[in-house]
Amino acid sequence: MSHIIEPRDAAFALLLHRFFVRFANTAVSAFVWIILFLYFAEIEPTVVHAVVRTFLLYALAQTVTMLAAPLALRVIGGNMLRGLVFGTLFSAAALAYMGALASGVFPQGAAVIGILLGLYRAFYRAPYELEHRAVAPGVQPLYAVELFLGVTPFLAGLAVVMGIWYPYLLFLAAGINLIALIPLLFTLHVHETYSWGYRQAFAELISNKNQPLAVSGVLAGAGGALLFLIWPILLYFNLSPNPLILGAAFSAALLTVLVFRGRHARVLIDQHADGATYVDEYTVLKEMALAAGRLVVSMSAAVGIMILIA
Repeated sequence: MSHIIEPRDAAFALLLHRFFVRFANTAVSAFVWIILFLYFAEIEPTVVHAVVRTFLLYALAQTVTMLAAPLALRVIGGNMLRGLVFGTLFSAAALAYMGALASGVFPQGAAVIGILLGLYRAFYRAPYELEHRAVAPGVQPLYAVELFLGVTPFLAGLAVVMGIWYPYLLFLAAGINLIALIPLLFTLHVHETYSWGYRQAFAELISNKNQPLAVSGVLAGAGGALLFLIWPILLYFNLSPNPLILGAAFSAALLTVLVFRGRHARVLIDQHADGATYVDEYTVLKEMALAAGRLVVSMSAAVGIMILIA
């Protein structure tokens, strides 16, 4: 006789899964692009060229997200659980490959990281609406958890100072992503319909009727790129390369955003920590718009630097 999963238990399992994913990805968020910059600094002739390569790799990830998001919805067939599994696997693979690249196991192949990160955002779908419908009020995520997640970059920096090498930190984050798959064994198979074709998704993105949603997404994506890409690089050059100081400064920024922007800040951080949306046409549209905003910022930064050094 098969065990029937209660909606409340399934919702709690989903929350636990998302906590693990967000914990791992938020903890390394201050260091991911710095680590990649340091990798490029070893193979590029100048530091400036290394920064440009870092920004272009970030832009590649956003391009992959924009191009793959409509296809991803077809692949998962509206199955949220399948999207969670695929997205988490892509996230773990990206972090593990990044660790291998930083440790010299793979001397080349940085573009693979951009592709994996882009696919992760394209596939990962966390059903917020189901989560809030099914879970009892007593199991809702606590604000204290959000504050704790904001502190995790500082804890990651402390771990590096105590002797955990950057690549090991990435391997650990990849392992936590894999552990996050276990709670999904106790979640429900939820299906949402997705009716748009591939070309229609892009047509809807630029249509006049969806302009408010698209503009909002682009602006939110641009803000996320400033916080998660530009800010850590600026901290590295203008404050200190010390991991503890970097982690503390980045955590301070996250906590400031959380305190002053509340629920909207959680959405902003979620969009970079776990790429989470639930499945329907307009949230896919929002994901594409977010990627477009991040793409604009990263490409503008890269082109601006190249013009300055030309």
